[in-house]
Amino acid sequence: MAENSKVSRLQVDLLFHKAHRTITLGLWKLKRLHNYLAEKAGKCLEQLPIDRRPTENELTTAFDDVREHTQIVNHTSGSVLTACCQIQMLVA
Repeated sequence: MAENSKVSRLQVDLLFHKAHRTITLGLWKLKRLHNYLAEKAGKCLEQLPIDRRPTENELTTAFDDVREHTQIVNHTSGSVLTACCQIQMLVA
């Protein structure tokens, strides 16, 4: 089969080496970003109260004063309390 191919063995080996290097670098970045996010989330969770629901100010403070979207629905009328928080991160 290799004899019938018009692509040289060297080019195939170089291409597979480049793909392997790209995958290795991508996994390294993924692990680094995962560790950063886990550490950041842990620090934010440590600032929130355990025994009760956090207030708006406590949530804002815990997430470095970044609240992009929050929707509070009156849960006494049977609706569900909804709060969506997003963390903005600048990763090098």
